[in-house]
Amino acid sequence: GKCPVRLEPCVKKIPGVRIAYLKLEKTNNVKYDFAMLWKQLLKFSEDYKLSARGSKYVSLTLDYPFVTSELQSRFMIGVTIPSSLDVPRGFGVYEIASGEYALFHFKGLYHELNRVYRHIYFDWLPSSVYALREPFTFEVYLNTPKKTPVSELMTDIYIPVSLKEK
Repeated sequence: GKCPVRLEPCVKKIPGVRIAYLKLEKTNNVKYDFAMLWKQLLKFSEDYKLSARGSKYVSLTLDYPFVTSELQSRFMIGVTIPSSLDVPRGFGVYEIASGEYALFHFKGLYHELNRVYRHIYFDWLPSSVYALREPFTFEVYLNTPKKTPVSELMTDIYIPVSLKEK
């Protein structure tokens, strides 16, 4: 089989992050709907020249992984935005809470992220001094498949944590 995923996070306090988002909920065609949402998000980002402003693409998982079935899972995909920006109709605005996060840096194909989450939730978290603070994890995509070979894709995974009670 494949080598086990070995990732050591750094835990750091991050400030709140404002995003413009689109939401994916209960769908029978996840891949198609996800692709359509990304298309809209990329167009919005280009129209508002967000990449030039240093904005990053993010996704948030609104449910516990491995507890909620994939068909029932809710996701938000978005782009970080300055506080002054008014978003167009159809987009929501969400503030990712400031706080302590375990940051895992992953290089590789997006479909391998599931293995990374398994490692985080079943190996790292139980043996660490941290507990999950809330279920909303998020990912920041440091590059995109449009401009990068898929094996070189970089994703930062943020897991909200707090020290375990003794």
